[in-house]
Amino acid sequence: MYYGFYVRTTMHYSIRPQASNTRLNPFQCILASIITVALKSMFMKCGELKRIYAVSKIDFMIWIVSFACTAFIDVMEGLAISILFALFTVICRSQWPKWQFFFESTQEEQDGDKQSSNPDVCVFRFDGPLLFTNVERFKKGLKRTMDSWMNTWDNGSTGKKVENSDKESSPKRPDTLFKEDSLHSLIIDCSAMAYCDYMAATAFNEVAKDCKDKGGILYIAEALRSALEASGFFKKIEKENVFPTLKDALAIANRNGSALRLLREAKKEQQANQQNSHAPSIAGTSSASLPPTPSSPIVRLSPSMNKK
Repeated sequence: MYYGFYVRTTMHYSIRPQASNTRLNPFQCILASIITVALKSMFMKCGELKRIYAVSKIDFMIWIVSFACTAFIDVMEGLAISILFALFTVICRSQWPKWQFFFESTQEEQDGDKQSSNPDVCVFRFDGPLLFTNVERFKKGLKRTMDSWMNTWDNGSTGKKVENSDKESSPKRPDTLFKEDSLHSLIIDCSAMAYCDYMAATAFNEVAKDCKDKGGILYIAEALRSALEASGFFKKIEKENVFPTLKDALAIANRNGSALRLLREAKKEQQANQQNSHAPSIAGTSSASLPPTPSSPIVRLSPSMNKK
């Protein structure tokens, strides 16, 4: 007895229509229309490029790269390239974040009050997380801020706002850092610092020590208190100098500066009044300086003249 297996073969489904000269697949124009409708939302966003460019140039570049790669290469490859390009922009922005500073017109910009501007208050803002990769940029930016701020005291320039000033040349720092007749306050706005590492906390300690040695006051707005406390920052700066918002820090700095100016003006006025009270009068000075007036002479006749 012999054993065997049944073998059965059949033609592929697509071979039969081809052999019979028939087409069961949808027409190519219908397939193209389906793809066009699916990509309609992407083409409609071309009208938003002008607004995207005005808001963020980096987002504009990401959109252009994603659209070009998806349209001219392939969907999967374009998606992968766009993701890699977006990650590259994030790395660049964290490595070289923008920084800005403004002084004298700070309160004017906040409240719209031109009479409340204070040239003795400077605000420094660092737009990005403070890490070991950009901590040197933070220090250089803060140094240039101090140089520009102190340069205005001698030149008497108006309020200034600078964004991402990366030029190598910086204004010459005056010989004396802080004037004795005013209270200078430096405010570091940390609202854009999502997180910071140990190197960042060490940089804050160096800034606090330098500002204290120069006779100024350092205020921190919207900082990560846990990281600062762990690094020993509050051993150099009191916790009262750390505020939850920038507006609170500006209010306290302006209040302390105004109070100090009023006290010094009152002290000067008191000293002037004391000098005026101890000054000798004009009549007393003239009588003491002039010699005594001689009395009228008395004429006496000699005895010989009396006999005559």
